[in-house]
Amino acid sequence: MAIRKSGWILFGVFLISAWVFGSVIQAGAETMKCKTSGVSVKREAAQIPDVEGHSININIREGLAFFDNGEVAATKSSSTWDGISGKRGQSHGYMAFTFVDGSTIIISFLQLLEADQEGKLAYNTKSTGEILKGTGRFEGIKGGVSGIGKQLKAEKGELSGKAANDWTFTYTLPTK
Repeated sequence: MAIRKSGWILFGVFLISAWVFGSVIQAGAETMKCKTSGVSVKREAAQIPDVEGHSININIREGLAFFDNGEVAATKSSSTWDGISGKRGQSHGYMAFTFVDGSTIIISFLQLLEADQEGKLAYNTKSTGEILKGTGRFEGIKGGVSGIGKQLKAEKGELSGKAANDWTFTYTLPTK
């Protein structure tokens, strides 16, 4: 019951944050879209003894981002996960996008995970977040991110299932 209540509270914070961050973005905002794919390279888990399958995790995931304009960036995310295996969870984390020219975008995200009703995937995900910082050509970037994704079931030897997400960045850059 506590998980359900905390999930609703977190979902409420998620919606309010999306509204606040979305409303402060200026009319001249641009959008940029990408698809990411990544795997867990490190994971630490602690079981919570309240219900079967409940755990908290710290996870590091690395991968690639493929942008609609043809650019590719390396990704690395660090996140915490609190959930019930095979049912639902929530994740909060940070992700760095490092482009070929060395420019970066750092985001903070909140991700809600729901078990795939068809059982083919581990989870379907919805994410929102904030752009925290940019370097190089993204110096001074401001804005938000949103995304949807899928996490596959973990295969033998994997720390967690591979993940794929579609992200939309809505942002402004300072005039030069």
